[in-house]
Amino acid sequence: MTDLQPPDEAECWAEARTLIDQYGDEVGAYLQMMIDVCMKEHEYQLLLKWTTIRNCVAMIVDGPGTATPQ
Repeated sequence: MTDLQPPDEAECWAEARTLIDQYGDEVGAYLQMMIDVCMKEHEYQLLLKWTTIRNCVAMIVDGPGTATPQ
């Protein structure tokens, strides 16, 4: 396995917001599909990116992760 680099957090937050807008309630299923594909293909750098995006989505949906005043 090669050295993994952390994904750009700003890009992951932006992608999370885009995916929430695009997939709505189905965003979790979409993210899980992407994670499963990365695991199957042994694409660990992409896996790291998609799990980071999933975490961003969870923080936006479930808690204080919007970065905008409520």
